[in-house]
Amino acid sequence: MATHHIKKYAVEATDLGGLKSSRYEKLQVTYGTIAADSYTLLDTLVFADIPSSSIVNATIVAHADSPVVLDIYPGTDKTSPLTLGGLTTTPKLSYVINYVRGTGTVGSSSPAGELLQIVIGDVSTLTTLQIANLTTTQISGLSAAQVASITTTQIPAIETRDIAALTPTQLAAMTTAQIVALTTAQIPAIEPSDFAALNTKQLRAMETRDVAVITTADLAVLNTKQLQSFSTAQTAVLSTAQKASLTTTQLAALQ
Repeated sequence: MATHHIKKYAVEATDLGGLKSSRYEKLQVTYGTIAADSYTLLDTLVFADIPSSSIVNATIVAHADSPVVLDIYPGTDKTSPLTLGGLTTTPKLSYVINYVRGTGTVGSSSPAGELLQIVIGDVSTLTTLQIANLTTTQISGLSAAQVASITTTQIPAIETRDIAALTPTQLAAMTTAQIVALTTAQIPAIEPSDFAALNTKQLRAMETRDVAVITTADLAVLNTKQLQSFSTAQTAVLSTAQKASLTTTQLAALQ
């Protein structure tokens, strides 16, 4: 997922120009539009050239067939990117941001105040084809909350190369329903360092056909508590090779 800085003038390749400002005493307004072909779904837009001490309110509009509006009011937590969801395409965007002027520029080495960041699109609204077409960079850039929002219908569409790109934090954020939705092709793609992040509920939720294809490298990283979470049905499908990858202590933990 790319990150674009919304500025008055595009200097870097990832910058998007066209930001305009109007001033009335300390209250100022920034407004502008962003072309549909200048960003992709799940990109993060950072309004970097707003010298605000605080953002009063803002409205971001996606001009799709059915316009989607994100209204931001005083008190909204802006420490993390906000989501403009409900989109399956990248339409033209328009924005109006009212803020109290501070000193310096937010996003610079000496930030002045609140920084407004917007993630375009919600993972759960993407089609299975769009999920399959996500790059490994986009997958690895998903937040834990975004990973948890992926539907069980979407899970099988994730490419094995992208499953391998998941971080321990992302894998740990998956629900048991998502773990069940993983395919026998996806399970072996999980890296050992990531597999170790699975909790006991996630491991016990795995279908026996998935347990049977866990790589020996993945099994070897599990601790005794994790191995104890396997049911007798799960343990029964472990192959000789899988059991041979375990230590004596690990074997003793199996039911």
